[in-house]
Amino acid sequence: MHRLRLIAVLLLAVSGCSAGRVINLPSVPTDPAASLTILRNRNAVGACCTVKVSLDGTLVARLGTGEYLTLPVAAGLRSVTAHNASFALTLDAGRSYYVLVTVLPGGAGFEMETVPDSTARRLMTSYRALRR
Repeated sequence: MHRLRLIAVLLLAVSGCSAGRVINLPSVPTDPAASLTILRNRNAVGACCTVKVSLDGTLVARLGTGEYLTLPVAAGLRSVTAHNASFALTLDAGRSYYVLVTVLPGGAGFEMETVPDSTARRLMTSYRALRR
């Protein structure tokens, strides 16, 4: 009986998992742009929920576990927000930047950090890209 309940709970949890989607993309800058990639970690914590990601206060995507979105953005100071966690970074034209969003255990929130190009590219080989 306990095994049947566990299977039922697992099936409900898996069926509730949702893939991410692009919501609202910023216009492509006419000036030289930077490339900003936002990745969501792939772990079991929060796997059934998407993470709302905003750029400069505008919701741009909902990222599921193991998904990422790459945006051309104007150079300068930018703010990336994942639910209630905010991260500011200054982007230089012609460069690529990578921000990893990690869901913390126990629903404690989110952590964001920049990651090196090599780490991001390794993760992106097994992550799913959200398309415009």
